Amino acid sequence: MCYFLSVQVKWKYLNISSIYRYTIANGFFELSLLSFALDKIHWRTTHHPRNNVTSDNLQTQELSSGVGNDEEREPNFLDLVFYVFHLPKFNHGPFYPFKKFHFEVMSCFKAATYTVNIWDIVKKLLRFMLWALFLEFQLHYFYYSQLGFSEDILEQMSLPAVMAAGYWQGQMFMVKYVCFYGISGQLLRFDGVIPFSNPRCISWVYSYTDMWRYFDVGLYEFVKMYIYIPIGGSKCGYIGQLVSSAISFFFIFMWHGFYLNLFYWCLGNFITVSLERLGQEFMKHSALGIQLQSKLSPAWQLRLLAIVLAPVYVVSCWGIFFFFFDIDVTLVIIKKMTASWLSMFLEMVVITSAMHNALDISMRKQAEKEIQRVD
Repeated sequence: MCYFLSVQVKWKYLNISSIYRYTIANGFFELSLLSFALDKIHWRTTHHPRNNVTSDNLQTQELSSGVGNDEEREPNFLDLVFYVFHLPKFNHGPFYPFKKFHFEVMSCFKAATYTVNIWDIVKKLLRFMLWALFLEFQLHYFYYSQLGFSEDILEQMSLPAVMAAGYWQGQMFMVKYVCFYGISGQLLRFDGVIPFSNPRCISWVYSYTDMWRYFDVGLYEFVKMYIYIPIGGSKCGYIGQLVSSAISFFFIFMWHGFYLNLFYWCLGNFITVSLERLGQEFMKHSALGIQLQSKLSPAWQLRLLAIVLAPVYVVSCWGIFFFFFDIDVTLVIIKKMTASWLSMFLEMVVITSAMHNALDISMRKQAEKEIQRVD
């Protein structure tokens, strides 16, 4: 989608850096337009039949009575312009659904007194800026990102070095979006917008369902609200979930661009998420799954889950490598990872340990949330 709208402009008039910034801004611009249009359609279908008033009559009533109740007011062109071009989210995101953004901003404007914890915002902005400075430092002195464009160098590297380069690429990608979304989110607090949580550290995310849910919360909310749930989602059984997920990932593929490596990335993520859901259904409803849960201790259930998740995680890593690198480079990495049975066994041992650690961290954080909820 971004590709079709920008390809005629970017190659002729823009340099590489400008192309990058333009493509990102264009992508978030499209999501914002879609969100506004779909929320406006939803407003008309839910309000006009009930109230039996036209848009012109409704706007006339609002002008005569002041601003009016924003829940009962149809979104207009000024709302669209303010929402789409609001800085700094216009440049680098994150995406906010129109309904959430509009409600929180209007609530802030209507409040008799609106106080902002400026010291907290400044502290968090300084934290994100320090991470941005670290990114600039390591990109200046370390050239690991260039490995994604050099098959010859990767061919000469050892398997641990290749896997470390892929892991480091993922970490730096995560830190980059923590800076983008974190700085934008804190500045949006001045207008009353409650920011989404920052991208979750990929080192302890054991499930790619959670990766999609917690890495880019705004994109996840868009897909869930406007694609997954309207199609049917979890209400249509496992097959319905597969169809909804397939259509959702196809949209993500279109939005990022019609490139073959992105297709492989989305396909790998779809397979991973589908396998995770299949495993959940098996443990919940099959006789063997119920028996395993009743016979095994919680510790052994955790170990078994880590063993099962390890190969699924490897497939998801291959998918993300298609996103980070070229197709030929990714195939070199996969070839090295599957060169021998011994190397694959050692990989499974290391990744299983990582999955066990990630599961333990996730359980601890969930327990902390439960304690805070009780308190």
